[in-house]
Order: sequence, then C-alpha cells, then structure tokens
Amino acid sequence: MHNLAIEPPFFIVGSGRSGSSILYQLLAVHPQLCWVSRLTDRFPWAPWLSRAHRLLDLP
Repeated sequence: MHNLAIEPPFFIVGSGRSGSSILYQLLAVHPQLCWVSRLTDRFPWAPWLSRAHRLLDLP
C-alpha cells in the first residue's frame, strides 16, 4: 500500500449569483481533486449515468 497523505475535505457552498458554480467547474477539472456529481440529483432514475460519467473522467 502507498502511504498517502489524506487532507481534510473542504466544501464549496454559495448563494445564487455568487460565483460558486464557476469555481466548482474550475476545480472539477483539476486532476488531484474530486467532486460530488450532481447528476444523481438531476437524474435519480439513472444511477448508471453517474458511473459512466466517472469512467469517462468527466467533470
């Protein structure tokens, strides 16, 4: 096993029109970060969509 340093998570929250969406999109393409997909919220009847999204490495 690798000895990986695990940093504490951080969350981005913001009210409407505060710029949190663009910050989310910028951070989502960073290779060393992960994110919570909103696809499951939008399409709860299609959990396969979220899995396919992760396999394709899409933000």
